[in-house]
Amino acid sequence: MFIQRCAVRCCVLILLISVYAAIGETVPSDAAKTGNRVKRATPKNQLTHEQRVDFLTAHNSFRRSVNPPASNMQFVVWHEDLADMAQEWAERCVWQNGEPIRDPKPFDKIGQNKYATTDTKSCQDYTQVVWASSSYIGCAIMKCSKMTGIIMNNATFFVCYYGPGGNGLGKKPYKDGAACSSCPSEMICDSGLCVNKVKCEEKICENGGTIDEFCECICPPGYNGTTCNIGGRSDGANFQISPFWIIVCILRLSI
Repeated sequence: MFIQRCAVRCCVLILLISVYAAIGETVPSDAAKTGNRVKRATPKNQLTHEQRVDFLTAHNSFRRSVNPPASNMQFVVWHEDLADMAQEWAERCVWQNGEPIRDPKPFDKIGQNKYATTDTKSCQDYTQVVWASSSYIGCAIMKCSKMTGIIMNNATFFVCYYGPGGNGLGKKPYKDGAACSSCPSEMICDSGLCVNKVKCEEKICENGGTIDEFCECICPPGYNGTTCNIGGRSDGANFQISPFWIIVCILRLSI
């Protein structure tokens, strides 16, 4: 029953993903022939602040609305390192589980979701999306002229990494019960999700950035990065979105 409910609601996340289907530069198939690490400059995530908030809103709304209710579901925030890893993996256009090599890794265990589609109506079960203890995400999307490892051309390839990773074999993604009744001691309840307010309040946004309700730094023009510490690069220059369809997708989370 849980998987059936998850499958229905995950359609909404897939629809949100498909909103971005026209974004990004098409990557030739020879850009990534294998899943092995390629020695090159580490790609930086190309989503804008607004697009990241869209993904966070969708994830957190989904996590709030699980049925049966969750007693220990944590609020998720954006993680720049995970997002850069997702970008690097997506640019390979290879249908393969795994992650780029990092030393040290941002988390001992990292969860992954990937989805490739040419049909915006397809759905897939994502228990990782509602894994209670996963409180950080980083996502990326890439248009691939041809996928390796799966028969698919002109595909939209979506990759998300989660930390700490979930999907433990034989384990439920969350505890059933009244919302927030099993939050960790260092967290408080915020609209049905466990939130580490102290950790968020201690975050410092550099170069005049300000923090928003998602614990994300809103950076002034010319700066980006988790703490607005990166300058001279324009995030999302190759991306276009349709605000109308993003709103529709998010509203459908409550259906």
